[in-house]
Amino acid sequence: MKIVYFFIVFGALIMFFVSFILGLVCFLMGGLLFIYKRKDFKENSSALKNWLESAKKIDYKHVYKQSVIAIDRQSRKIYLKNSTGKKTYDFSEIRSWRYNISMDKPERAHSRGLAYAIFEVGSLISTSRNNSSKTGLYISVKDIENPEWRIEFPYSKKMKDNKTKKELNKWMEILNQYIGDN
Repeated sequence: MKIVYFFIVFGALIMFFVSFILGLVCFLMGGLLFIYKRKDFKENSSALKNWLESAKKIDYKHVYKQSVIAIDRQSRKIYLKNSTGKKTYDFSEIRSWRYNISMDKPERAHSRGLAYAIFEVGSLISTSRNNSSKTGLYISVKDIENPEWRIEFPYSKKMKDNKTKKELNKWMEILNQYIGDN
């Protein structure tokens, strides 16, 4: 009987030790990934700063995650950047602009239980990511390689404060006043 207890305790200690080591490895990998992303962000920030400094005077600018839109009224240029690249356009090269705020609803499970709860959480996360990836300012330009740019704006599940909508409306008015008068 003592040997059975020994193996139970020994097995539990081994499981604890293995899970501790795996947890530590995951923690360290996450830390290294964070440091790498932070370094990448700093490098991109300095490159972005140099790119925007080529403008004579930035009148309006929006920066969120990997997206940037900036307007230089004096030189009549618009600066666009997103995850696919960055480019400067003359006002005359802008064809149209619009915005989208995606408010899709997650799928609902019609039963109860742990499996359905997990399904609902997964559906909620997936829908939130999908809504975030669709929300933004879309600008169509005369460019064969990249005819439409998506500029990201913050997305909130609640959207009660309408901050994103106000900001997008502000940018619609800026574009209407400075580019729409071409």
